[in-house]
Amino acid sequence: MGNNTQVTTQITPPINYDYSEALALLKDDIAVTVYHPADGALATATIGYAGEIYAVNGLNEKGLFLELNNGKPSANIKSPNARVTGTTMLFEILFEADTLDDMDLFFNTVNCSSSYIINVADTKEARSYEWCPIGVKRGAADLPEGLLVSTNYYVNSEWLFSKPSDQASWEGLTRRNNLITLCEAEKGKMTEAEMMRIIETPIEEGGAENHLTVYQLVVVPGTMTLWMRVIGGSDWTPIDMGSFLIKD
Repeated sequence: MGNNTQVTTQITPPINYDYSEALALLKDDIAVTVYHPADGALATATIGYAGEIYAVNGLNEKGLFLELNNGKPSANIKSPNARVTGTTMLFEILFEADTLDDMDLFFNTVNCSSSYIINVADTKEARSYEWCPIGVKRGAADLPEGLLVSTNYYVNSEWLFSKPSDQASWEGLTRRNNLITLCEAEKGKMTEAEMMRIIETPIEEGGAENHLTVYQLVVVPGTMTLWMRVIGGSDWTPIDMGSFLIKD
């Protein structure tokens, strides 16, 4: 369960995956794992550490992408009842969802085990779900059309949770404001290259990458392309996910 930041346009969703600095030791164990279920379920890829059997980032053969942000800075709540963990449920829905409407049905009918912000996207649209044990709300915010910026706190004004401090949200307020500024400056000319430049800009230079950043992704559902950068390891590397996910 990482502390992610996401910027999404209708073209490319980039991910900044953050966690404990100790995980920098595992930079060589980050893997893209592809599943082709024998029961006819959708082919799905997850991005994470070797051996993980859940999803914090994933893409299926229908071009649906999702990623998880830690939402505890806004809603530090856990279910009093035993529930399947949210990361396990996200793994499952990737095998089943054909459309964003399927995702919407899932988030509005499945009880969550902890507090998350889940961002989902297809080739045309991105949606954010602020998902916790007491309910779910869309991550509505006053942003330009076609832009979604998400860090680690809930932005839907219908919640009664107070906005956390920058310190309590892994610099989430500053990072979100920085990303909005960078994206607005590129309005109308966003490309994969621009997304990569934006997401790798250090927080000291007006971006969102900080000392907790472990790896970064830029995903293009329309072309089924994934770009990955591992901090302290590989630079931006393209992966043709269509060649792995699309069945003959």
